[in-house]
Amino acid sequence: MIASTTTDERGWYSLEVPAGYEFYSIREACPPGYESVGATTVDGTVRISNWIEYVIPLEEKTLTGNKFWVKGPALPTSLLSVSPDPPSYSFDLTAGETSSRELSISNAGGGTLAWTVGADQRWINVYLPSKWN
Repeated sequence: MIASTTTDERGWYSLEVPAGYEFYSIREACPPGYESVGATTVDGTVRISNWIEYVIPLEEKTLTGNKFWVKGPALPTSLLSVSPDPPSYSFDLTAGETSSRELSISNAGGGTLAWTVGADQRWINVYLPSKWN
């Protein structure tokens, strides 16, 4: 290895390459949990997903157009869980009677679950536990 560097916050890198070598290889190394999935180059040759090779003299040249694609770990996905599942209620009420049923909503996955609840009939009321108000 003749030089090593890391990318900046925009994904750019820069290397000072000494003269006198017949070819140069740029190897991308992923942090744990990530994997190389591809590369492109303008003047070099892509050997594998994390390796670009140059076989031309590079003195006084700036290498541009090299790109590496890295796949990171999957982000946690939320998963709506409803109990009872499926919600099914039947009512047999006479005028003036009331009844209520509970429905529990939770996140059975990871990440953040965003949800809303509402009623499409005037006679239905939705009440949330006081800790959510």
